[in-house]
Amino acid sequence: MAKYVNLLVLFAITATLVLLGCGKEGPEPIVVGRDNCANCGMQVSDARFGAELITRKGRIFKFDSVECMAGFLNKKGRGEEVSSLWVVDCAHPSQLIEATRAGYLESEKLPSPMGLNLSAFRDRAAATAKSRECPGTILSWPEVQKYVGQRWS
Repeated sequence: MAKYVNLLVLFAITATLVLLGCGKEGPEPIVVGRDNCANCGMQVSDARFGAELITRKGRIFKFDSVECMAGFLNKKGRGEEVSSLWVVDCAHPSQLIEATRAGYLESEKLPSPMGLNLSAFRDRAAATAKSRECPGTILSWPEVQKYVGQRWS
């Protein structure tokens, strides 16, 4: 009888661990030099740029730039499957922020890996502050998607 109780406890622990691993709620770190872009296949090479898409099933897609994630969404039409979108805060490369809350700067003075010169910041005010140093255009997430769609169609 004790053998069955031990098996039952082991099964319960295993099931709990499996369920905890499903359905990611937040992003995981993007590892420069190891992770590859889900859109273009390029290895992530600059910690200031990057993005992450998490599906409702918990699958994570990593990108080497904001424009690659926007291009991926525009091309693949994954709107139904998306749970959350994250971008690297250019000013704080170890931080990922929600893509819809970020402010974006398009500036030739701050070139991004894929050449559309998009960088993300914690909010519009931070992007505006950076634009004093690197003049450019401030964009919202919907504007980024449109901008990428117009240039990569």
